[in-house]
Amino acid sequence: VAEGGRLKEELGGGVSTATTAVWVAAFYGGLEKVEQGAHLIWIPRYQPGLEATVAWGQLDLKFKNNTGHPILITTDMKQTSVEVSIWGHKNFDSIKAVSGDKKNITNAPAQVDNSTNCVPQEGSPGFDIKVDRVIKTGGDKKVDSFFTHYIPAAPTKCVGG
Repeated sequence: VAEGGRLKEELGGGVSTATTAVWVAAFYGGLEKVEQGAHLIWIPRYQPGLEATVAWGQLDLKFKNNTGHPILITTDMKQTSVEVSIWGHKNFDSIKAVSGDKKNITNAPAQVDNSTNCVPQEGSPGFDIKVDRVIKTGGDKKVDSFFTHYIPAAPTKCVGG
């Protein structure tokens, strides 16, 4: 993403899909977040607030095995999906994600671009969202809250160039 929430072509292609799959497995495995961040703009193929991306030298995905037992992470990749499983000792009865409402919704004004490197886009709203991880163990309940802020992406039409 370039300045102003505009798309910019760069190397990538699946990195965020793999990173999100690993983060979702760690989230539902009850593992402790050390470093995790979402895209600057919301991409509809991902559940808001429950995604992850990486950026060389700027943002990484790190989590801690806080179970007190070894874990094993396995992956299964198919043509259209990535499945990540975390195997180990289960220290809880259940884990669920509870997403709050989108707050502070903003939109960027439409743009027309005549440059040769224009990338057309539909645009997406910016918003804040909170996702609670609810971990139940016996009669106890623990809630970890994760906050994400997305900037708006301007709808962009490419002309000329």
